[in-house]
Amino acid sequence: MTNDNHAAVYMRVSTDDQNVKAQQESIKRYLRGHGMTIPLDYWYIDEGETGSEMQRPGIYQLEKAIFHGEIHTVVMYSVDRFARTMIDGLVAIDKWQRAGVKMIFVDNTLEVNPHNWMGQAILKVMVAMHLAFAEAHRERILSAQQAGIEAAKAKAKEIIRRREQGESISALATLMNTSESYVRRTLTLHKKRVAKAEKNGEEPPDPPCGWGGRGSGHYKVSLAKLVRLVGQHDLGVIEAARAAGVDRSTVRRRLRDLGGASYVRQHWQDILARL
Repeated sequence: MTNDNHAAVYMRVSTDDQNVKAQQESIKRYLRGHGMTIPLDYWYIDEGETGSEMQRPGIYQLEKAIFHGEIHTVVMYSVDRFARTMIDGLVAIDKWQRAGVKMIFVDNTLEVNPHNWMGQAILKVMVAMHLAFAEAHRERILSAQQAGIEAAKAKAKEIIRRREQGESISALATLMNTSESYVRRTLTLHKKRVAKAEKNGEEPPDPPCGWGGRGSGHYKVSLAKLVRLVGQHDLGVIEAARAAGVDRSTVRRRLRDLGGASYVRQHWQDILARL
């Protein structure tokens, strides 16, 4: 299909678990409302790519089309889908403006084009503010993520220590305010890691982080999962904790970081789109 509008769509989803539907629906509504049709060949999507880096496959292909003169307009969900750091975002936008590209950010109700970008300090400040908020949000998530991992490691260490002193599984679950299955998983994973270390002649491993031993990536996927459980499926804290296989205090802490359970239920699609 020909692209008579010389327009493209760009979307970024930062983890494989995130659903692109929230972004797609908003963009499709905008296109319908403005009488635009963009062939699927001109929808550039980066899945599992971080917003902290501008070197992404979708961006690379889109820029090739831009600088070959094929694309004059790019429609995106929001500024933070384009970039998550203020410096990278402003540099990239300025580069695209010099190439004559109109950039439409649907969720931010912002339109940036060469006619209103050059010399327009107010617009640049608005874009910079959106990028600054996105960067701060990302830093907060990373900080909370690391704090959560460290807390989970400390909890696992205490479970292992008390188990070695003869504490029962049920007593540990009650004491640590978690489920018996969580305690068993922690002990089983630790046992496997110790056996592997001994086999390889390595130092004893640190306690598992409590999120399946996969570190920060699994933690971020679990955060998206919790948002769906509470927002999309309208589960309470206890039900969401059971479904996710984590303790209630973890669910409460994650929801609090996102603005509370009520906020998540009302805005879960927007939250998923921004993670």
